[in-house]
Amino acid sequence: MIKKKIGFIGFGRVVEWQIKMISSLNYEISFVCDLSKNKREKAFNLIKGVKTFSNLDQLLLDETTNQTDFVVVATPSGNHFDIVKKLEKKNNWQIIVEKPTFLNPSNFLKAKEFKNKIIPIFQNRYNKSVVKAKEILSKNLIGKIHYASLTLDWFRPQRYYNLAEWRGTWLNDGGVCTNQGIHYFDITNHLLGGFKNVYARMRRIAVDIECEDYLIAFFELNSGVNLDVRMTTALRQPEEEAALVINGSKGTLKLHGVCCNKLTLTMGDGDQEVILGKGEKKEWGEDVEMPYGYGHKTMFKILLDEEENKTLKLPDLEESFSTMQFIFSCYDSAINGHVSQPKFNYDRVPLGSKNNQKIEFAE
Repeated sequence: MIKKKIGFIGFGRVVEWQIKMISSLNYEISFVCDLSKNKREKAFNLIKGVKTFSNLDQLLLDETTNQTDFVVVATPSGNHFDIVKKLEKKNNWQIIVEKPTFLNPSNFLKAKEFKNKIIPIFQNRYNKSVVKAKEILSKNLIGKIHYASLTLDWFRPQRYYNLAEWRGTWLNDGGVCTNQGIHYFDITNHLLGGFKNVYARMRRIAVDIECEDYLIAFFELNSGVNLDVRMTTALRQPEEEAALVINGSKGTLKLHGVCCNKLTLTMGDGDQEVILGKGEKKEWGEDVEMPYGYGHKTMFKILLDEEENKTLKLPDLEESFSTMQFIFSCYDSAINGHVSQPKFNYDRVPLGSKNNQKIEFAE
């Protein structure tokens, strides 16, 4: 079988993890492009003989890369759009973009006009636990959903943000909900759908950054289900967790672990379909060695269009935007002090902008 060719723009920790995930799959790494000489050398040593480029212009002039099937964009989030815009002018590569796909709402609308297929990365929706949760909900095993809670407690000290000047900035990164929490907003959107409105509060409580390291929010989902959210990177002990708890009339579904990599189903009045009695539990999922989880491998398998993965779908730009609306509206509410609804334009949300003024959150 002919191997699919894949290239990488940006060579940080997440790309090293992705390369590990595809090492046993039918891929050939076509190139790595990174501004850093040290990272290019690291890539060359990790992937023997791989072609490396120091900038996009150099890459796009090289005709030997034209037969590449997929290119992964894994640079600071603020320049995703400019890179994708450059790529689509040259090749018909399918462009895979790390989260968040784009930081500025207007970029999504413009990118819809690009000829290349753009595939957002939300690997945690392919966790074994999340796939099972989707199945349980589709079968209505926990009955009518009453309410849900989403929490994230992760550890990101000041030294983490000091490692790169783009971290924690409006222009290139965002805070806890844009950087870490986005995966769990995506899982929520994937399992429970979109929202009608949100009231949110944000704070900087443990680090000196432009954006937030603490979020609390209350959503009314389109289904009428209430969702409360609390996210922070101000945890100062090692037991990190991301959890989504969905409470129904028959039982409770809980995704948990560092990246929602485990699932516990607890039934109340019993249900023969899951062979559980009152108060009994059933568990799925797996331990993970990294907070990224193992969903990247499943995602890259889906891209190979193998038969075993036909039931799993890749998100598109529209779905990525609907996940980002959770985040955009949280910022809209937290900055302006009012309830926010999903919309296409968020004028006062500074994500992805060059606004140098200090943005204060509403009291």
